[in-house]
Amino acid sequence: MDTTWRLQRIAFTGRLLGALFYYPPDDERTAPVIAAFHSPHWAEEWPFTAPGLDALANRLAAAFNEEKAPLRETWQRLFTADQQQ
Repeated sequence: MDTTWRLQRIAFTGRLLGALFYYPPDDERTAPVIAAFHSPHWAEEWPFTAPGLDALANRLAAAFNEEKAPLRETWQRLFTADQQQ
């Protein structure tokens, strides 16, 4: 595999996943990505293949469909300092 192509795919993956950590889930910049993760078919277009990727995609889609707490609330609990102990 061409090194440039591999580095571009790594950079894309980092930007995509980084945005999901950085921006709240109701931000318009992450909405298309979050919507894509609601279906397990995103794994077909992921820039890397890995053992278990399809299983991960299925589990992630199932978790979105079984979501008990609102996504915004869950994100805030994980990534903001607004936590009480």
